[in-house]
Amino acid sequence: MRLAAVLLVLGVVAVSPVATADPWDPFLIQLSKDSIPADAPPDVREQIERLYSGKRAEQDQAAVALGHMGPRGAPAIPFLVDTLREAHAGTNTRGWGTITGPAGSVAARALSGIGAAAVDPLVAVLRSSEEYTQRANAVAALAWLNDPRALDAAIAALADKDLWVRMTAADRLAERGKAITDRMLPLLAGPDAGLRGGAAHVLGHVADPRVIEPLVRAAQDSHPEVRRAVVEALGCKHDRRCLDALRGTLADPDAANRRAALWALPNFDDPRVPTTVRGLIDDPDAKVRAAALGLLGSTRDPAFTPVFARVLADAGRTDRDCVDAAIGGLGRIGGPEAVAALNEFVLHGPQGWEYTLARAYVFYADESSVGPLLRLLSSDASLALGRTRAPEAVPGLLQFLTTSTSNDHREEAVRALGQIGDPRAAGALLDVVLSERDPGVASAARYALARSLTPEVEARLVELLRSTDPRERAKAALVFAHSGDKRHEGYVIGALGDDDSTVRRDVAHALGRMRSIDAVPALTLALDDKDREVWRAAATALCTLASPLGFPDLFGGRGDDADLRQGAALALALLAKPQEAAPLVACLQDPSGRVPDVVFVALVRLHDPEAVPALLRVLQDDRSPVRASAAWALGQLRAHEGHEALVSALGAENPQTRSTAARALGTLGDRRAREHLVRLLDDEDTSVRGAAIRALGELGDRRAVPALLAHAADERLWRDCDLRLRDTVWRPLAVALGKLGDTRAVPCLARLLDTQDLETRIHVCIALRRLGGPEAQRALKTAKDDTSLPVRWAAAIALGETLSADDLTRLRLPMTQLGAPWEEHSNLKYLVRVEMGDTSVVSDILKYGHDESHIPSGYEEYFDMLRKVTGKDLGDDWLTWRRWWEARQAADTPPR
Repeated sequence: MRLAAVLLVLGVVAVSPVATADPWDPFLIQLSKDSIPADAPPDVREQIERLYSGKRAEQDQAAVALGHMGPRGAPAIPFLVDTLREAHAGTNTRGWGTITGPAGSVAARALSGIGAAAVDPLVAVLRSSEEYTQRANAVAALAWLNDPRALDAAIAALADKDLWVRMTAADRLAERGKAITDRMLPLLAGPDAGLRGGAAHVLGHVADPRVIEPLVRAAQDSHPEVRRAVVEALGCKHDRRCLDALRGTLADPDAANRRAALWALPNFDDPRVPTTVRGLIDDPDAKVRAAALGLLGSTRDPAFTPVFARVLADAGRTDRDCVDAAIGGLGRIGGPEAVAALNEFVLHGPQGWEYTLARAYVFYADESSVGPLLRLLSSDASLALGRTRAPEAVPGLLQFLTTSTSNDHREEAVRALGQIGDPRAAGALLDVVLSERDPGVASAARYALARSLTPEVEARLVELLRSTDPRERAKAALVFAHSGDKRHEGYVIGALGDDDSTVRRDVAHALGRMRSIDAVPALTLALDDKDREVWRAAATALCTLASPLGFPDLFGGRGDDADLRQGAALALALLAKPQEAAPLVACLQDPSGRVPDVVFVALVRLHDPEAVPALLRVLQDDRSPVRASAAWALGQLRAHEGHEALVSALGAENPQTRSTAARALGTLGDRRAREHLVRLLDDEDTSVRGAAIRALGELGDRRAVPALLAHAADERLWRDCDLRLRDTVWRPLAVALGKLGDTRAVPCLARLLDTQDLETRIHVCIALRRLGGPEAQRALKTAKDDTSLPVRWAAAIALGETLSADDLTRLRLPMTQLGAPWEEHSNLKYLVRVEMGDTSVVSDILKYGHDESHIPSGYEEYFDMLRKVTGKDLGDDWLTWRRWWEARQAADTPPR
């Protein structure tokens, strides 16, 4: 959202300077420390004094503590107001339980926590302060306060003299969701243009179908800046009614508004858009013409190739931005006609577009482009030449390699020669490998030479392996490693015994990249290398190989070295077989505390019950990350004997340990944990509360519903966290209430449909489907009018309706073809497809599990989807799921 354009209303805007100080630096309070009230409670006084500490972490902790005190923290109000001038609230606010963010942001949160006593001082700041950061933070605090006077002041700030204050007011008010709609709609038709523009921005971010018609009417506003705010708000809605209004705005007399409409139209997947936009390529405003051409190019429709070709033919009389857009459009469309138009422009058109042209050729260059590209040689042109695979480009690239003074350009020229793979380049590439000083060019040359080897060059490399210069030996071995040719593998493995440790280290890394099983014995021996870097490179290579082979003592007699033990643990975790779990258990007792997460993942994968006692001991460790990993592993192993230890871990000082223990208790499913998890709903850390909510849902004990509903009734849940932190509570709450199956949760779930988080609203539709009943049906019918298409899909499925063939096709399109907001919410379609029972979604979900060596924290939702759509419970381990799915596909059997 272009906030500056949205809120630029009436008159000359006084844009405030950007603060130059680091917002995470310690802040200074101008009020004297002697001003602390003598009758302030001791704990309040203590926290106020900490604000003067000069240590940023301590200052933030003090502010958060004062906010948690509520009205008791009122004596701190003047001091917190004083710190509002430090940085700004903006979009960096992180919420309760998180000690980070600009100082003014933390103070604003604290003031909103103190409550009504802070309203008058904050309003006074808005009226009297000349510092824009202080006013912006004040309006943020007022918007977060659940007080009518505070809300009135925050709304009035939509017409503040300073742009940043108006932006902050609009953003914070929009966070109130549908609750703010009734206050904004009258402003949208009011007499103050500044308030009309601010109201339009707020309503653009509110997921309320009631705002569509008023915004459509406001598109005819008499003030151009208000119309611009309305246009950008309509662009956020993804509603066909908004599309009609935007198409009308394309005839707006204000050129900036026509451009705004063009920027908004790509959010709508409608065949009428390109036809409507085509008429603007002759607009009197050059920037409008360029925006129209850019939108047509984004369609990738070959039908517009002649349009772009005509613009290039008139380049001498056309605005530069339009020519850039036409070149970019041809580059996106591709195909013989587009390439021919680009070729014609390069050979016969004016100069000055070399860089843009080179980029346009990158994906669609063919042999006909070689001549023009040689005239455009730059880094991008070299890349395009390489993709043509045309041998006739080799002489030009070799000449460019010797004449260019840019290392970046020379590196791309070398890469292009490697892509072409012509033996004529081998000699020149070998010279580059041996003499080049720039590491990027030299590395690219090694890869390129590996693809262009001739018998003569191979013989020369074999000679270099016996050179007295270790650098030459290493370069020759790496070229052979990059070739991927089994005939050269022996040379590379042999170099692992080189006298020079640098050669051994580089070769060990290369063998890992080669994924050569034959190298395992040599790499195993290298684990006992005297050089630390060689040893670690060998361990890393073995991890990369992930071979099923076992090997002897990984510690190699060097068990006193923490770095080496960690490398050994990494290698063992990925190479161990079921009968080799004992060394992994021993790794848990590493005195350095550097137990890699992959060890815990491996123990879960091997499912050795002998690991449980060791994990229970680690759970008492003083190392927070290790405790958290142990708690996760106990849950995944379904180790019910760990129940009491996990309950004790709920009281750990570290929030990561508390949240992981809560998730583990949920996985165990022991209902004795219910009361302990309910107590966590008051935890100061949002992630811990979210984990407790999720775990209560997994327990399936309906006695937790009243506690969950009471927690949901806390207004702090709706105002005290920014969207990123609210997501950690909203989504688990929707999921948990759906799993527990208590119809008392329907009103709460209906309220969650007002949240701005798309995934939460989808989960609400799923939960309402499970609960059923007339009230749930009414809420789902409301969700069918949601501003977001995936929510409408989820609501339709929950109501038992069949999606159209067009919707089913779009569900399987790549995210990048759908535009915002899809790209920001990668699992939206997966959720909908799982609800449809589409088992083909399993393959797509498993693509997220490329990294098999980490604890999948934050990926629980994906594993829940896998369990639901397959009917299997294989834990939270990507590799286990992938192996099971591949075996089922190979056997060609249904997943259930």
